[in-house]
Amino acid sequence: MGHSSRRQFLGGASAALLAAGLPGGRVLARPGQGLLRFVFVFAQGGWDPTRVFAAQFDNPNVDMEPDAGLAQAGGIPFVDHADRPAVGSFLSRWHANTVVFNGLLVRSLAHEVCTRIAMTGSPSGLRSDWAALLADAERSEFLLPNLVISAPSYPGERGVSVARTGGNGQLGGLLSGDLRDWRDQGQGGPNRPAEAQIDSFLARRVEARALASRSAPARALLDALVPAPAQAAALKG
Repeated sequence: MGHSSRRQFLGGASAALLAAGLPGGRVLARPGQGLLRFVFVFAQGGWDPTRVFAAQFDNPNVDMEPDAGLAQAGGIPFVDHADRPAVGSFLSRWHANTVVFNGLLVRSLAHEVCTRIAMTGSPSGLRSDWAALLADAERSEFLLPNLVISAPSYPGERGVSVARTGGNGQLGGLLSGDLRDWRDQGQGGPNRPAEAQIDSFLARRVEARALASRSAPARALLDALVPAPAQAAALKG
């Protein structure tokens, strides 16, 4: 698939996740004239679909809110309520970019398994989720193709394209430098010349291991590791 057609496919396919009845959604933005960026938002916890998406007013077996009403935006029916005005305003503006899935069969009662199936299509944990798939398709364009700040992540065999910052503010501490003070004991780093020597040694070591690998799986893993030192140096810069 060509670069342009791949972007069109990814943009259209990922639009199906926005405001969907899945445990995650995404917001799509086009900053300037650059590549598309995908932001996946995971909402943890239970909720009642009859309060927004499942407009079952004609079903006598469903206990709908007495003060709610049926509304539509661009052919998408939804439950309108005075306590949830953002639903109507959002769909009125973005219905052309929204797809709602009312119901997803996951054949499990365990939340963790249900989440994995919804995000990867499999309970095994070996498949990659949407974010990892998109990141791996454009891995050469970004130093951190998929940055996980919090929430579940299932990279599968595409772990080389996924980086996790932690869920307790570590990213902010890293950017500000305060992360160094979070340790019980302070630890200084090497000076710039020593750091450059370390980076050079690691790059040579990785290339030597890749050339010496004999099995196909090991060779594939090491081939993915070869550009990592250069990417790390660019990221530090």
